[in-house]
Amino acid sequence: MSRIVHGLLLAAPGLMLAQGAGPVSLTGMMLPSRSEPLQCNLAKTCDASGKLLAGVPMSHVLSKASGKKATIAKVAAKTRTPVRSVAKVVKVNIKEVRQKARAVLRQEPVPEGMSFLSRKSVGSQAALRYDSCLETFFAWMQENGIEVIPQDSDQVDLHASLHMDHLFFEGNQTDAGNYLIAALCHRWPMLAKGGRRSMPRCRQALRGWTKLAPPQARLPLPWEVVAAIAHRMIEKQLVKMALCTVLCFHGYMRPGVAARLIWGQFAPPLLGGSGPQALWSLTLHPQELETPSKTGTWDETLCLGDVPGWEWIGTALWRHRQLSAKQAVVLDSTPLADFTQQDWAKQLSTIAAELGVPKENAVGLYRLRHGGASHDVAYKLRCLDEVKKRGAWKTEASVARYAKPARINDQLNKLLPKDLAVIKLLAARLPQLLC
Repeated sequence: MSRIVHGLLLAAPGLMLAQGAGPVSLTGMMLPSRSEPLQCNLAKTCDASGKLLAGVPMSHVLSKASGKKATIAKVAAKTRTPVRSVAKVVKVNIKEVRQKARAVLRQEPVPEGMSFLSRKSVGSQAALRYDSCLETFFAWMQENGIEVIPQDSDQVDLHASLHMDHLFFEGNQTDAGNYLIAALCHRWPMLAKGGRRSMPRCRQALRGWTKLAPPQARLPLPWEVVAAIAHRMIEKQLVKMALCTVLCFHGYMRPGVAARLIWGQFAPPLLGGSGPQALWSLTLHPQELETPSKTGTWDETLCLGDVPGWEWIGTALWRHRQLSAKQAVVLDSTPLADFTQQDWAKQLSTIAAELGVPKENAVGLYRLRHGGASHDVAYKLRCLDEVKKRGAWKTEASVARYAKPARINDQLNKLLPKDLAVIKLLAARLPQLLC
């Protein structure tokens, strides 16, 4: 049975296995030789989360290996084993790998009254934020001698709205109220019954809060500032960070999405192709990586360099793809970024300050997403419908909130003339430097 798995690894398409005299090496990990028992195979190639150490989920590798009859037939011929036996071993090992990968998840704490999968219905960062909101709410109720059971939705709604009064007078913005409602509905889904008509007192309080303290939306970053920052990153030998910064702006990507990109998500142009086939394309949240978007969607596709002024981005991608291919064992699973999101945010704000961007105009990663949308609308490169689709925004209100072309000039007018001249010079040089 061991030889079947060994043959499967050799025959699986796209894995780029390096063969030697002894064991086979997959993404830098040593796999057992044919003489080792079956249970030592496959599982060693993934970490505790079930993902390959090179960044590709084990389920993707196994699905590629087991999902094609030609591959199974090839393994069967190579190992002189019946096809049915090969298929059976593959299925057994898929389940074993999944079990081992998920075993560590049993150790994660789950709040009382919630199941593990209910907890995982939101991202890890959102779950932590919800926990913090509820801890604050529970502490406030304890200080005021209030006891409420979750099943009494009217009382929860009443006291949550009073807590929102407390948060307002403490100087918090409306996002604190939104997170409180979301946290309560996540912990006790029965409170969300009725959709937007649920928790009416809290939602009424939130409308009043919004009138008294309108939420502050992030301002868009002008392309000139983004390009100048990317230029300075390259000067600091942060080339991949510069490329991610540009792609985040051009693709309206959320920072977390851009920081997790791997080269396998990029599709180069077809030789002799025309239209979209002649462009680089990028697939966000592919199903193989098992990470949906913030709104729960999969396989969002972006064309890169599809508007005037961005033709050079394809040349830049070819260059950096070739550089990564020289250093990688498996290119498709190689991350585009070699830095953390925290380092990226720090460099972005530090370089912006060095370029003369005022401190009150704090530069954050999300402003790249807003800046790209506003830039394309301002220069009439895309209509609002195209911007909405590219940014995966669900409503017209969201697009109107993010795409603010009039704010671009405001940002540039706040710069000193000498600083603006330097920024424009660096921005003009960026395409040549990145390519």
